Amino acid sequence: MSKSLYFDDVLALPFIDHEKYQTLSSKISNYHDQLHQKTGTGSDFTGWIDLPANIGDQEIAHYRETSEILRSKGQTFVMLGIGGSYLGARSAIEIHQAMHAHKNHHIPEIFYAGQHLSAPELYALLNKLESKDVVLNVVSKSGSTLETRIAFENMYQWMQKKYSASELKERIIITTDASHGPLRALAQKEGYLSFPVPENIGGRYSLFTAVGLLPMAVMGINIQEMLDGARLAQQECSNSDNPAYRYALLRNTIQNKEWCIEVLATFEPCLYYLTEWWKQLFGESEGKNAKGLFPANLRYTTDLHSMGQYMQEGQRRIIETFLTIDRLPSAFDSMIDPESGAKIETVNKIAGQSTISAHAEGGLPCLHLRMKDASMHTLGYLYYFFMKACAMSGYMQELNPFNQPGVERYKHYLIKGLKKIENTES
Repeated sequence: MSKSLYFDDVLALPFIDHEKYQTLSSKISNYHDQLHQKTGTGSDFTGWIDLPANIGDQEIAHYRETSEILRSKGQTFVMLGIGGSYLGARSAIEIHQAMHAHKNHHIPEIFYAGQHLSAPELYALLNKLESKDVVLNVVSKSGSTLETRIAFENMYQWMQKKYSASELKERIIITTDASHGPLRALAQKEGYLSFPVPENIGGRYSLFTAVGLLPMAVMGINIQEMLDGARLAQQECSNSDNPAYRYALLRNTIQNKEWCIEVLATFEPCLYYLTEWWKQLFGESEGKNAKGLFPANLRYTTDLHSMGQYMQEGQRRIIETFLTIDRLPSAFDSMIDPESGAKIETVNKIAGQSTISAHAEGGLPCLHLRMKDASMHTLGYLYYFFMKACAMSGYMQELNPFNQPGVERYKHYLIKGLKKIENTES
């Protein structure tokens, strides 16, 4: 296993369906070849597989230069997007800010919008921004995602009142399809700075494109370090025998009608949006044809005081994957438990080990992913690890892990409802 990420599966092995394990194991090499030779289901959206190694120094420099310009224009950065258009970036930013709180003095304040249809939330955000100097990055591959479109149109009108047309060219950045859609048309018409979302990469796999790299760079993340971690994962997962596939294999050989939920449990609050990104990655990729584990997340030790009882003695339907960090930055060494004299980090580790032992004893299959540290290098490795595992896991279930046909069903009814309103008001 990589020095960046350690995978412990011992506590899950008793729950494996050995016949299923042998069957899926024998197919991994073939599925791997399909992924890499782009001959498998959904191969039109596998551009992410080789992406980390293909991002050159010039592209990285462009993100850095752009981020410096944007920071000089405003001390408030607003990111508009939903799902894969913002979760990856936000997860990295939340971790970076938590681990480097003592160094964030020259980094913009950040707000997020376009992930809901709440008028009070959007109204409150605009009020908060009234006295601030704003730079806005709208992210939508199609340019027409309803939540992001509504938020952007309202914020765009607000910014048009606040800034001149020439100032807007320095304050609005559009990340969208390279040639199609309303946002691309707007960028071309008004001359706004824009970045493309590659056609062969879907939203939940787009972290290592401008979707994630630009906002991360704006918020002070060393994107070179993150890409180095992703490249290491790409290299270590380039053959059919790798830890990402091992994780996919185990979760699939435990999964059945009874074991149908996977919880990703963490012990640092700043990992919450990483688990939200993971939920979308696996939920959208595998939730098809009445298949796939239901992905959920818990934040320990907080949730031990609300869900701990259920996890210990509730229905035995849950596979629990623990994600922990081996070592925090030394800046936090002074945070101690006065009674024991131990560092809070140490107390948290003991709580983690105790929870794993207790839940395994209670009859849950427990997997454990240990991050070496909370560096961007390790985080880049982890993102790629999960994407590769998710793709393989989808193939193991004979699914297309790169589409989301079910999402369109609710939109069908939503569009019908909006048309009724248009017809009534007209």
